[in-house]
Amino acid sequence: MNGRLELLERVSSTRVFVLAFVLLAAWHFESFAEPPYWDALTGAFAQGHWAAQHSLSPFALLREAGYFTRGGACVYPFSIYPTVVALLERLGLEPRAAFVVLHCVSFAAAAVAAAATFALARRALGGVVAALLTAALVLQPMFRALAAQMNMDIVLCAFSLLSVVALVERKHGRAALWAACALLVKPTGIIVVAANLASLVLRLASSNSADPDAAERKCIARSVWAHVALFTLFAAQLAVLAHYDKAPPGVSAFGGTVAFLGKRLWTLPEFGLALFAVLALSPLVVRKLFKREAPGIEIDLFVFTIAFTGFYCQYENVLPRYFLQAWPVVMIAVAVLAARLRMPRAGIYAACVAFAAFGLANAHGRFHPTKYADWSVPNDARPLVSNEGWLLERSLEYQDDLELNRALAERCESIQDAVVVANWPVLQLLAVPRLGYVDRPPQLATAETPIEYAGFEIQIAGHMRPRPAFVRVVTPNVYGSEHSRVLAGDEVLETFERGRLRAFLLRRPSDSREQGR
Repeated sequence: MNGRLELLERVSSTRVFVLAFVLLAAWHFESFAEPPYWDALTGAFAQGHWAAQHSLSPFALLREAGYFTRGGACVYPFSIYPTVVALLERLGLEPRAAFVVLHCVSFAAAAVAAAATFALARRALGGVVAALLTAALVLQPMFRALAAQMNMDIVLCAFSLLSVVALVERKHGRAALWAACALLVKPTGIIVVAANLASLVLRLASSNSADPDAAERKCIARSVWAHVALFTLFAAQLAVLAHYDKAPPGVSAFGGTVAFLGKRLWTLPEFGLALFAVLALSPLVVRKLFKREAPGIEIDLFVFTIAFTGFYCQYENVLPRYFLQAWPVVMIAVAVLAARLRMPRAGIYAACVAFAAFGLANAHGRFHPTKYADWSVPNDARPLVSNEGWLLERSLEYQDDLELNRALAERCESIQDAVVVANWPVLQLLAVPRLGYVDRPPQLATAETPIEYAGFEIQIAGHMRPRPAFVRVVTPNVYGSEHSRVLAGDEVLETFERGRLRAFLLRRPSDSREQGR
């Protein structure tokens, strides 16, 4: 038995990576054929398609493409991920082949995150706890869901963790390199930049210029300046976005605190409880820090958690997938604090196993809060679950919505005698064949925000001249208003159901009246 435990202390991160990749890819093998979903559908792939047709320059994108809130393709102008999507299209890869490549990237990123979690946890708590924590992470529904999608957040998580591991191992130059990669993936990579910078400054402040290891002190100082340069780059990006009137919406000084801590955090209750546990027990770390008794890894974990929390207190529209960047760090921090409170090792083992079992049982989000539509279908008493992709992607329940979208796309593509009125994200998947849902777009219009990167202009339905016959796709989600619901008198042509989710194809009497004017 002791020999097996010692093996966990010696197993390489490379082996953990290979095991995690094989398990995730085999477990979700059907995902290789899945098209982009939700944010990838309306974000990275939309921008990538525009860039492939126009220019790979972020400044061309800023000048020529509309902002995403207004239906344009400019979503992540400084991210490398949409550029990769564009390059695959320019290389001539068919959509399905490109999807396989990008799904491999997602599974590889998830495997990197698992290996980094194992390395970080083993350094803090030993091999057994590290193995259990890593298994618990891989079994969490959101981790599996985002690993199975073509998603930027799983890549961001991988680079963030690599940077934290490098920092803990005092490979300061490598920490800056991985932090730069995180910033290139998404602007929220600035969280790991800020956390690293704070930890490095604390190390400089707690060391003495007369220390024998002056070389390491110089290395820390160089890494500080590298992180300052990354901070400057981030500030320059914000300035450029403001210049082009494309600054991120919903950002204000601590304006998102109540929304984040009081509401959005609890869309993923297990993460909310873990984060609050770390914040509540943080005085233990702070007290040891002032006494210079806190191990460096505890400081690094704590600082990262504070940087993550502080960042999202500035942002009013926090989504559950953003939590993935900090999820492994928070899990390890909880286990470390439990150990510092002298919780028996057997208790920590049991907690890890219980959390892994919870992940398995909750794979399809059955224990997550459900968001219902604020309207109901006439003559149908069943509650209407909202098709909110930003919530459904917390778990494998997103696959029900993806299959629902595929069924809608297949049906709408066959409609030749009417204009299909749809809203986001159904509008995108019907309009752009490159997204993998349709081969030939139907005639399209929208009642909400149009899109301008489909190769033709999607018009507002009420402004079309002459007025054709309309059929409407209704899916209850955040992009819908009174135009995107089933009203009394509507003729429901077809109802689509997958799991708890429903969508409707209908004709509206007002459309017929307008047509006859």
